[in-house]
Amino acid sequence: MFNPFMQRPPVDEIQPEEVKKLMDGGEDSLLLDVRTQMEYSDPQVGHLKNAILIPLQTLWHHYEKLESHKDREIIVYCRSGQRSAEACRILNEKGFKTRNMVGGIIRWHQLRYDVER
Repeated sequence: MFNPFMQRPPVDEIQPEEVKKLMDGGEDSLLLDVRTQMEYSDPQVGHLKNAILIPLQTLWHHYEKLESHKDREIIVYCRSGQRSAEACRILNEKGFKTRNMVGGIIRWHQLRYDVER
């Protein structure tokens, strides 16, 4: 039974500035977008280059799509960082190494970083 007052397990975090440096340096991390298809495809917002989309609400049923990437770090992001934190918890439970991008794509835009549209 879900208890809203129960402490959620912490997740490793990464700042957008560090994600940008990793992307610019050709780092081998996988970018995972857990927003909805509509959010991912929205030309006003866009998504990070080369990001894979698996919406949070389907992650329990589709995490196996990531099995071939289990040896890579997965950087997870969403709109603000809440859904991606939950996605990190799910994936960590399945044996993946994840980091939650703090502030999500909102913070990415505030820093004026490029997105794909």
